Amino acid sequence: MIPEFSSRALDGGARLHTLSDPRFKEVFVQAGFRIPLGADAGVVALCAATMLRGTRSCPDTTALARRGEELYGARVDASLTRSGENLGLLLSVSSVAGCRLPDDPLPGALALLEEVLMDPPTIGNTEILEEERAHHLNYLRSLRDDRGAWARHRALQVMCEGEPYQFDPQGDEETVAAATQEDVEAVRGRMASNASLDILAAGDLDAEAMAQWAAGWTDRMGRSDLEALAEPVPVEPGAVRTVEESVVAEQARLVLGYRKEAGGPLTLADRVAAQVVGGGPTSKLFREVREKKSLAYSIYASGHRGKGLVMVEGGVSAESAEEACAEAQLQWTETADGRITEEELGDVRRAWIRGLNRAADRPAGLLARARMEAWVGTGASPAEEVAALETVTLDQVAEAAGGFTLDTVFRLVPEAGA
Repeated sequence: MIPEFSSRALDGGARLHTLSDPRFKEVFVQAGFRIPLGADAGVVALCAATMLRGTRSCPDTTALARRGEELYGARVDASLTRSGENLGLLLSVSSVAGCRLPDDPLPGALALLEEVLMDPPTIGNTEILEEERAHHLNYLRSLRDDRGAWARHRALQVMCEGEPYQFDPQGDEETVAAATQEDVEAVRGRMASNASLDILAAGDLDAEAMAQWAAGWTDRMGRSDLEALAEPVPVEPGAVRTVEESVVAEQARLVLGYRKEAGGPLTLADRVAAQVVGGGPTSKLFREVREKKSLAYSIYASGHRGKGLVMVEGGVSAESAEEACAEAQLQWTETADGRITEEELGDVRRAWIRGLNRAADRPAGLLARARMEAWVGTGASPAEEVAALETVTLDQVAEAAGGFTLDTVFRLVPEAGA
């Protein structure tokens, strides 16, 4: 039995989702802020990085680490993600469950989480910003060295040109280089006061005590004038865009971008179709393109659930790139034509349920699923998701696959003579 979260509305337009489960020895809390995704993503990325450099009471990373150790190993983290046409900033803290210790560290851990967002150090912020700017620029430049990540990044830029989704959550070099201290501080205020907010907590916790803290925190944020989240951008199907770029490399990367014609988030049948095509060692892409025809070193499909995209990605030789591309398209077409077996659908069901069960073994895993459902899903419980998975039919999967159009073919190939 996979446990379920309970949800409630808070003042200031926020929502709280809690799961109290005594199986766990820890508590994991995450505040998920969302704003429309845009060209300022790099400033948000810098803001997230500077948050982890210290607070007013812990003005540097040494003091922050020391405070975490005093709280029995509490740890604060920050990350960024796309959510449809919106940008998500995730602030998280983990703590040992208080019932297992003489002193409950959770109140101190939650206070630290608040400080990271709302109470930056009073001195040294300019130096912190310049250090994090240098680190982040190095990170952005290094993306080109990860051929798979770079091909995916460029394919999405090409495919979603003119749409908010073209902007990477980590931003771009130009924006990061130009960001000022005032820009970064404005992002802090925007997140606290104006962003959409979901607070999620899972572990051995007191749900009512968590609700009291969350209500107090949202009140202290002074939330008002909430920004409307960006709606999905409708895109009319057109001619397939084919782009080829070259880099110094030994093998090529292939990315096929499929767009859901109806727009909007991926449904369960859409996600099943993507798994049938490229969801693991029993998928059509793995069996037909990699194993039988040896056209790819690796190849798989993954969904961008909130945006309604499915991306087929693979590492191929330059010589086999064209044939691998054609064969990958064929596997999608055959799925849409209904050439799916009960065995293939059963393999997807079993792998899917194993994934849900693995997530249920960790508070962070349960929390990640709950956040995804709250942001771009139907709000289905794990039990409801399993029930829907068990009843989805071959015809429904084929119909879902047929609702996608190939939008972009992107190839990253070795430079001539490389």
